[in-house]
Parts: sequence; C-alpha cells; structure tokens
Amino acid sequence: MKIRYMLVLAIVALSTYLAVGTGSQKENVNEMIAKPEVRYLAPDFQGMSLHGEEMSLAEQRGKPVFLNFWASWCPPCQAEMPDLTSLHKTYGDQVSFIGINTTYNDSEEAARDFVKLYQVDYPIVTDPKGEISKEYQIIAMPTSFVLDADGRIVYKKMGPVTIEEFERVVQPLLKKGNP
Repeated sequence: MKIRYMLVLAIVALSTYLAVGTGSQKENVNEMIAKPEVRYLAPDFQGMSLHGEEMSLAEQRGKPVFLNFWASWCPPCQAEMPDLTSLHKTYGDQVSFIGINTTYNDSEEAARDFVKLYQVDYPIVTDPKGEISKEYQIIAMPTSFVLDADGRIVYKKMGPVTIEEFERVVQPLLKKGNP
C-alpha cells in the first residue's frame, strides 16, 4: 500500500512539473514567440512605405522602435500627430519611428495628404490588405507599441500617446545603452 501511495505521488508530481514547468522555461518561450503583447517579441512584418521603399521591422533591430497604427480619418490620430512629429524630431536619431497606415480602411491618397498636412517625416508603411494590423490585433486607432532594441514589446497603448508617456517609456531604454 505504501509503495502504491508513493508511486501515485511521484506520478502527480511529475505530471505537475511537466504541465507547469519552471519560470525559466516560460521566459525562454516568450523569447521565441512573436505576439503583440508586452514582454513578447513583436511580430515581424514587411511592407511598402508611402515612398515606395520595402521595409521590415527586423531591419530596425539594434535600437528602440516606436510603432504607431493610424488612419487619416481618425480624430485621435489627428490629435496625437503633432506630438509624434515633435518626438521624432527630438528622438529620431535614437529611436526608429514607423507609422503604419491602415490603408485597408483608409486610402493611400488620404494617407499622403495626412502626412503632408502634419509634416510627418518618418517612414509610413501602408497596410492595404490589413495583414500587419491583423498580426498586431489592432482593434482601435491609434494603437502604439514601443519595442526595445531586441524587438521585445515593452509598451502598448490603444489611444493617443502623449509626449510624457513616450518619454517615460523610452528614457529607460536609452539609458540601458541603446543607441
């Protein structure tokens, strides 16, 4: 009877270990899985910029990245854009800025007019089929992400990003020795 009890206990313990694992295994999994959530790698994407240049997120590794999903008809997107262009002027050498126009529910012509109106001088990637937006699970605009130099998401926000929020998130990344 005692042997049977010990055997059952050992099976339960082994099953629990295999099901739950260790905390270090979880961290290793997060390093390999691309998911649009904080602490996960940002999903890579390739797209065409409004200037006709092919771009990919993977090319940006080595310094922090600010991703911003927007549409020209979106009032909160319009409200935040002056702050984003100002932030790009201040941090553009240290942080890669990429705007992603949700062209599948906007138009390239409207996006170009918006970029001209707000004097946006960082790359804008078009998303005509909604593939990038789907990968990032965009359900509201604007939605922004800040990635560390290794491509891991450290911040996600649905709604306009203020200068103060951006600096609160990005300053520690710059102090960690990122360019």
